[in-house]
Formats: sequence, C-alpha cells, structure tokens
Amino acid sequence: MREVIKKNIVILAILTVLAFSRCDRDPIPPPQPKIEQISIAELKDLYKGSAVVLDTNLYIQGIVTLTPEKNNIPDFIGYMQDESGGITLTVDGDNTLAEGSEIKIMCNGLELSEYNGLLQFGNVDLQGQSELINLVADPITPVNATLAEILNGDHVAELVSISGVEFEQKGSFSGNQNLSNCSDIVEVYTRSDATFSDDQLPEGNGTFVGVVSTYFDPQLILRD
Repeated sequence: MREVIKKNIVILAILTVLAFSRCDRDPIPPPQPKIEQISIAELKDLYKGSAVVLDTNLYIQGIVTLTPEKNNIPDFIGYMQDESGGITLTVDGDNTLAEGSEIKIMCNGLELSEYNGLLQFGNVDLQGQSELINLVADPITPVNATLAEILNGDHVAELVSISGVEFEQKGSFSGNQNLSNCSDIVEVYTRSDATFSDDQLPEGNGTFVGVVSTYFDPQLILRD
C-alpha cells in the first residue's frame, strides 16, 4: 500500500513539474507573413481600368525622381522609378520624399487609380508604409526617348532624356510651352509657383531632361 502511495506521489510530482515547465515556457510567436517584392511594371499591370485596392503582401522599391521641393508638382505628389518603369505616388500626410533617395513602399492597402489619364498609386502614409533604404542612392540614368514615343504614351512617370529638341517660343517657363523636334510637339508644363517659373526659356536646339506625365494628354515636367 505504501509503495502504491509513493508511486502516486512521484507521478503527481512529475506532472506538477511538467505543468509548471509548460506554464513557464515562452509562447511561440506565429510566423510573420512573407512580403514579396514586385517591379513597378508588375505593379502597374495590376490596374485593369478601374480603381483597385491591393490586399496582398507586396512591396516596390526604387529611386525617387521628382518631389514637390521646387514647387513644380503638388505637395502630395511624388514620382519613383526602378529598372522596369516609373509610377506617380500620392502621399497621405507629410510628404517627406527626397529626390535621389531609394525607398521601399509596402503595397497592402494602397490604391491604384487613374486621374485625368495618369495612373497613380496611393494614398501612401510614408511614416507607416514606406522605408528609407538609402538617402543618397545611385542616380537614375534618364531613359533615352523621342517625342513620338512620349506622344504614344510610352515612358509615363519615367525620367527621360530627349535630344535634338527646342522650345518653339520665347519667354519664361511658366505654363505650357511647346517642345519640338520640327515634326512632333509635346507640352512642357511648369507651375506658376515653381522656383524657376520666371526663368527664361533657353534658345536653340539641345537635350531636354525631365519626367513624363499625363494630364489628359502626354506632358513633360522639369525637375529644375
């Protein structure tokens, strides 16, 4: 009888120790969701003609090519680009984008939509949905383009270089100014409150560097 009682006491003690061991053990956290990178071109392919909010764990990463720093685009807009193409961003709240920086943007919960013909990605909360990778990244090399390609809808939201062009008129940058190669014409739009809007247009033939955008029709935007 005593041996049975001793055995029961030993078993109870072991079970008690095991119970306390299980209670003291740190809980195992659930696995973190995997976030996959997609290119900007792949992001743009998710737009099928009507506004769509992304609900998958994806991110894009690229170089910021244009910001409101010189007041030539609205405060809530920015442009970024990777090797596959460019995208226009709309920013929710304080726009802290820095031209030439490399950033990562988490796509979950953000919307692809079109505004006057321009595909936009937003509204990005930069404090909660982006990560600064490099404040001073390797600069983007402008894509060599032609006015005909711009008019065809190519290179939207990309930094481009167009050679053999000139402004048709004299005066300041402010407003819509025609950029021509003697056969094709694309408007260069400069806001009146841009820091360089009152500067005089250059005369003669040369190379234009700027960002391709759309406002119903293709247009070009200067960075400086």
